[in-house]
Amino acid sequence: MATWATLIDWITGARAAEGVVRETAMEDYLSRPLPNEHLYFWIRPIDNSRLKAQAAPEASRACVRSILASLLAVLLLVAALAPFAYNLLAGYEIRALEAELERLREEQALLEKQESELLSPARLAALAELGRYLDPEPAHLVPLAPAPDGAVAMNR
Repeated sequence: MATWATLIDWITGARAAEGVVRETAMEDYLSRPLPNEHLYFWIRPIDNSRLKAQAAPEASRACVRSILASLLAVLLLVAALAPFAYNLLAGYEIRALEAELERLREEQALLEKQESELLSPARLAALAELGRYLDPEPAHLVPLAPAPDGAVAMNR
């Protein structure tokens, strides 16, 4: 499956020259050596397990003092800002309660209006006609309170 191009390349030896060109082209892109690249540092493992920290009682006292001082400063700051925070929260709560009171007053006014419409004499008369409620005959009425004739005993 040789083609004329590969046959000519084989005869002329163009492939051998091609590799040389590639090597010279690759050398152009290599980076320059780093400074002190030829040096090698030997790293020795360090074992600090036998070392002990020096006792410094004044350093621990100073650390405790600084912690207590910062804690005291934070507590004073919180104590100074607490009234403002409570005042702000109370303002929000008062605003919410005022809005709820207004809503309840509007609801009460609406309910009173509906009640007055439902209990109006014209509405009650219309409901009586609708349910066929009739006034009883006077003969059918039974008085609930007896007439004061003196027959009832008195409580002393």
